[in-house]
Amino acid sequence: MTVTLEERIEQIKPLAKQGLPPREIADQIGLSWTHVYRIMRVGRAHGVLPDTRKHDVMRSITIGRLGRELKGQPPGFTRWLADAIPEDATLAGFAVACLVDLYFEDMDRDD
Repeated sequence: MTVTLEERIEQIKPLAKQGLPPREIADQIGLSWTHVYRIMRVGRAHGVLPDTRKHDVMRSITIGRLGRELKGQPPGFTRWLADAIPEDATLAGFAVACLVDLYFEDMDRDD
């Protein structure tokens, strides 16, 4: 007899409410952890399983592709950028350093 997705979600629900991770739930109900993870993802998306994962703000940010964004910029900007990046630094590291500077400037304005 095949167990339905809804039945699996009901089986997982009390364990998920206890905060057990997919691997432990899988061990307890006899499924692979990847299968349990997929079921939990569907259950959370439909609002029938609690989302007990730690909140990660980065999940809501679209990173994009830095190289593609740079290709559309004026040549003067890309030359300036090449000169501005310190030797032995990466573009990503330089960009994050600039963003951190902006963050602290913004925090100083709020005070």
